[in-house]
Amino acid sequence: MMTFNTMFFILMCLGLIEALKKSRICANCRYFISQNHAIYGKCLLFPKKYENVNEYKKQRELIEFLVTGYEKPKENKQSEYYFCSTARDSENMCGKEGKLFENKNYNPHDKWLDF
Repeated sequence: MMTFNTMFFILMCLGLIEALKKSRICANCRYFISQNHAIYGKCLLFPKKYENVNEYKKQRELIEFLVTGYEKPKENKQSEYYFCSTARDSENMCGKEGKLFENKNYNPHDKWLDF
């Protein structure tokens, strides 16, 4: 029969293990591209792929010019990645579990903390 001290020790160990588990939150991932608001963050692991990127961009810029009459300034490359919310929603990407998550503050000496 287990004593109270043994049960207390086991519960403390389980609580410690649970506390040491790292949350797989996109904002804590090394592949996270920060935007104005975290919900609009993008993931470096999932670039949008077009068969002919240059042709697609030229067509898009032409259409925007024809609609507005203004040339759009060059946009940064961050727009060419999927939102993190899309990656977490799709099981073919990162999924709800965050399969491809890598902590941006990863320390190889803390490897024993990875579960």
